[in-house]
Amino acid sequence: TFDCELIANSKQSFTVIQSTINEVMAQMDVPSLESNVKVKEILGDVAQDFDIVSCSDLIEEVLQGTSEEEKLLIESRFEAEDVEDDLNLKTLKKSRVLSRHKFRTESGIEIIFPVNELDMKAVIEIIENEDGTKDMRIKNVGELA
Repeated sequence: TFDCELIANSKQSFTVIQSTINEVMAQMDVPSLESNVKVKEILGDVAQDFDIVSCSDLIEEVLQGTSEEEKLLIESRFEAEDVEDDLNLKTLKKSRVLSRHKFRTESGIEIIFPVNELDMKAVIEIIENEDGTKDMRIKNVGELA
């Protein structure tokens, strides 16, 4: 028998990072959309100068600080998902994960925005309705093709 250790690839690590941030944001009762876009914006900026980034530092930057409880959650999630702290940005750039953000509604509609080319706050608005549902408003669309 062989004794081997499986580790998450960059795309899997990125997915774990996003879900971990979403979980922390939900505990803080903050919508996760902004943090998802912020992760990609930060990684896009860092990827211009570096090939590797620390996953824990990235989460810390997006959340603008973490409590001890949140740090434990992050560490346990990384351990459970076999995520190493170094995230390979070259691989993520090839997969186009950093260059676009995809929204999928409950009804199955998919909308893809180019992250690097847009100021997301100027283009979309997420509206929290009184009944707990959310609406997305696309602003300044110009002409539709």
